Amino acid sequence: MGLEDICNVMERGSAASFACVGTDVNWFRVQPATLDELAALFHIFSEAALVPYYDRKLKSLLVSDTVFVDMKKLSAVTENVVSDLVMAVQCGITVYELRQILSEQKQIFPVSRVYDDLSLAQLVALGDAGACESGYGQLRSNILGFEFLDAQGRRTKCGGRVVKNVTGYDVSKLFVGSGRLALPYLVYLRLFARAEAAALFLVQGQAPELLRFSGKLLGSGINPYILELVPGEDGGFRLYIGLDGPAPMVDELKVLLNKLSSAEGLPMVQCADDEAEEMSFDAAAMERLEVFLSMEGLAFVLRKLSRTPAGIRAGTEAGSWSVRVRPATGRLIIDCSSSPADTDWLASMDAAERCLTEALSLWKQEIETFSPARREFFRWENFSIMKRVAGRLIDTAGGGALASQPQKIGASIAGSLESGLDPQRRFQPFVWPERSRLSQVGAIDP
Repeated sequence: MGLEDICNVMERGSAASFACVGTDVNWFRVQPATLDELAALFHIFSEAALVPYYDRKLKSLLVSDTVFVDMKKLSAVTENVVSDLVMAVQCGITVYELRQILSEQKQIFPVSRVYDDLSLAQLVALGDAGACESGYGQLRSNILGFEFLDAQGRRTKCGGRVVKNVTGYDVSKLFVGSGRLALPYLVYLRLFARAEAAALFLVQGQAPELLRFSGKLLGSGINPYILELVPGEDGGFRLYIGLDGPAPMVDELKVLLNKLSSAEGLPMVQCADDEAEEMSFDAAAMERLEVFLSMEGLAFVLRKLSRTPAGIRAGTEAGSWSVRVRPATGRLIIDCSSSPADTDWLASMDAAERCLTEALSLWKQEIETFSPARREFFRWENFSIMKRVAGRLIDTAGGGALASQPQKIGASIAGSLESGLDPQRRFQPFVWPERSRLSQVGAIDP
């Protein structure tokens, strides 16, 4: 029995392996129609890696034979409890398709529209819900559990269909943004009622003053569902603030927000078309660097990055980086996907990583000059840079915290789970080019 007898083979080919010079790896793009067909792939390709979506840029980072699984036909809603705001859906469904289903029942799964073309499998690997995570929580907070296939193709479950479904370590949180542990095929979503009214506002200025304003805004109890800082014109920045909820509450929050911005001397304007504005400032950065920092750390790093030769510019001009910051979650994203050619985005990410690493190193040195009491406040500051290609976590750089023992314990738990769930490393067949070049001369083991 051949592969074509098991499922639809859409495409196949070979690519140069980064692990061994002069060696090619085989890759396949397949489309199973049932879960049985999906599970059968693990037995047919006993040594190959499996990835639950396809992107041409990932092919340039392969180190082993790989099967890209198109899960489009695995997109059914298996459970939908409208009254409990919970849904179980297969991971092949796109964000847009999910949005259409939920629209009919006046509910939402809080994900920005720029990710509409992504499947849930891609979204889970990316681990980012977009600008609306500021008010609705990060993506991992709104995913209650998974059903997945482990390295041997066995069906396993973690989490479930209720919010409080874990008494120990919540393994499902490790799946969101990782893509390394297993192949999820069904996900339990936490939904929200669609807001009656929404409004979007814009404040312009310099990064430090806008971040200070963001801190006061978050401490005021206004709780915006969008709080996104993006580059503006002439080296300045723009802060977008979104409010939603019952119409009377939104009107009241508008007044409070106006008072707060006036007190800080920051003119604020209301955007005419909320949806159009959201699309304009929130980009689907699939090739990116990410780091999470405190508010003061974000201000310091932005200041240092602005002084680099490439600098921070609005839009996606070649040779520049588009940076966005979400003060509510501490997420800083450097978008390196503006160059369509493979070599351009790789070079862009390398250059951005060097500049970001230097900025983080300087921030770490700055913290060491603080008084002991103030330094204690930053003891959880982490300096790990996540590198993503096609939304998938390929590598991490740097790392370490001022007080790292709890971090080491967490890393030990994650490492044990990764080893136990994926002893063959079936789900991470990629190597970052710089690391692969070192492996070619025997410096490291790939």
